Amino acid sequence: MTIHKQANTAQNVEATDMTLLEECLDVLKKYSIIEDKELEEQILSNLKSTFYGKIDFSTAKFISREDHLAISLRSKVDAGDIMYAMIGSIGNPVLYNGNAEFSIKNMALFKKIANGLDMEYVYWFLYLSQDTMKKFASGGVQSFVSLGYLRNYWTPVPPIQEQHRIVTAIKQILPKISTL
Repeated sequence: MTIHKQANTAQNVEATDMTLLEECLDVLKKYSIIEDKELEEQILSNLKSTFYGKIDFSTAKFISREDHLAISLRSKVDAGDIMYAMIGSIGNPVLYNGNAEFSIKNMALFKKIANGLDMEYVYWFLYLSQDTMKKFASGGVQSFVSLGYLRNYWTPVPPIQEQHRIVTAIKQILPKISTL
């Protein structure tokens, strides 16, 4: 991972390293699948199936088993991967923690390739960056961000203990925010 040092911006704050997303994550546009053995069909998840960091399989579309086999040769979503809508409703990241196989369409898939990176921290970084990404999206009627854009997006990479502290702080404050 190529690290670029940032200067301290506040007193008593450790400098945060910056890197490109592609330096610490494999940023892919992939398709994988969940099998419904009774129907011999597969679930295809797209950005319309993701809400508030979760996948709603009840709204997902089905594809044929044959398509599943062809698509699944490329790769699959694994536990710890992050899915990110690239077309239309840009953002809405999902940190997947299940073990089912399913397809994704029009979504980037972030896979961890570097040590010293908490994927939950990356999830929150992407969640908080989605408004900025939307502002710089391409396209007219249907906006999009390219894989190149995502790969070259600058990412703060504090030490792993600081990443854990940030995630813990976010989790502690979210319930308070939701009651407002």
